[in-house]
Amino acid sequence: GRGQTKYLLWFDYYLDPDLKNTTEAMLVNDGHGLRYQVRPNGVDFGFVKVGSREFAASEYIFHAPSEHSIDGALFPLELQVYNQDVDGGIIAVALFFREGESNDFLAGLMASMNGTAPVWSMRGRGVGKVHGKFPSAFNLEKLIPRAGPERERTFYNYNGSLTHPPCTLGVDWWVLSSPLTASREEIRFVKKAVFSSQSSRHGNARSSMPLGDRKVSVGLVGFQHAVKGHQLASWRKLDEYRSPRGYGSGDMPWGPHWTPVSAGAAPVKSKPEESHKMAEKASPQDAEARARKYEDGDDEDEVPVEEVPPPT
Repeated sequence: GRGQTKYLLWFDYYLDPDLKNTTEAMLVNDGHGLRYQVRPNGVDFGFVKVGSREFAASEYIFHAPSEHSIDGALFPLELQVYNQDVDGGIIAVALFFREGESNDFLAGLMASMNGTAPVWSMRGRGVGKVHGKFPSAFNLEKLIPRAGPERERTFYNYNGSLTHPPCTLGVDWWVLSSPLTASREEIRFVKKAVFSSQSSRHGNARSSMPLGDRKVSVGLVGFQHAVKGHQLASWRKLDEYRSPRGYGSGDMPWGPHWTPVSAGAAPVKSKPEESHKMAEKASPQDAEARARKYEDGDDEDEVPVEEVPPPT
């Protein structure tokens, strides 16, 4: 008989259809690293899903060098993307970078900030502006490797925790098993901001922690399933609708509230579109105020997170 690959984690990162050339967001160096928060910046980055639970992308942070290692090897740069569900559950996705071909996402950030990322000093945090006229800087899909049944990418999966108080347990970590590429200039763009900050002269990576009784598993993921985006009426004019990304394994990851349609039929959306727009729209002034509130520890909706890597 025929077998079928079943995926444990599904990605549905995308470029927000509401992004405009006039959109202005903030990449903040808060002394712990370069951090971007989705909610105060008001741009939707998409979701991941495990089982029946959806987790909206909530923030990302860069670490130099990498906090995770594979067979004892560190990488020059690691990006950690945190995704939260309505109950506060967290899925963290870790992606390595090595020197090679240019990376669209990093290239967009670099171009938006004229080649200089923000630096933290004793005077306070540094802030860099990310502009909507560089859409690749808002598109996490640019980071996720294109894949299909014929060329799988695997992730290491383990149960970890936050390293910042309150050191919450139960963070579900997914670490890409092979690094992405970025140009030397793009990697230096991030590393310079980290190592030039007075709080992270030696980098902002925490040492590996004991594994304890945790297990590290190897899992497959489904990259950019097209079912969900294909149902959004407002996306009919976009390339996502005309030429869906990714592939379908038959798992139907988005559940009964996203009903597939027959070829040629109009998409049927059985759930309010707004419920899948987790990011609140905010002006640059609102975004800065929210970010300062978060930095002071007053925003209960956002939790600063870093991973607890397994030992090598």
